[in-house]
Parts: sequence; C-alpha cells; structure tokens
Amino acid sequence: MKNLIKSILRESYFNSDKLYDKSYIDSVTKNADRNIKRIVKNLEVIKCKDKNNNSTECVRIPEVVFVYINGRY
Repeated sequence: MKNLIKSILRESYFNSDKLYDKSYIDSVTKNADRNIKRIVKNLEVIKCKDKNNNSTECVRIPEVVFVYINGRY
C-alpha cells in the first residue's frame, strides 16, 4: 500500500495549484512528525469531484508536505 501511495504522488516537480484528496494526504502523513501534521491539519479544504464525479474534499499542499510524501524530508 505504501509503495502504491508513493507511486501515485511520484512527480518530478512541485505544483502548488494541484489538488490532492484530503483523506489521502491525512493517511500518508499519519506517522509524520508534529510539524507536518500541524501543517496538514491547517490546510484549506476545497470541495471537488473525483474521477468518478463523486463530491470529495481536496487540499492544496505546500512544498514541505510534497517533499515529505516523496521521502526527501
């Protein structure tokens, strides 16, 4: 599961406008240190639709969270 999550987010550059599923970001940062968790907790939630046209909650992540998820933190 962890490798699948990392492969989904594996990108060569950070895009500050990209939306990520909030529950996904919560799950990949659940074992993070308190600074990362604090950042994730305070992210602005945006209503969006997934690929199946279901309503969901999304967030834009800062670069530090992107770097943490990609394992370079």
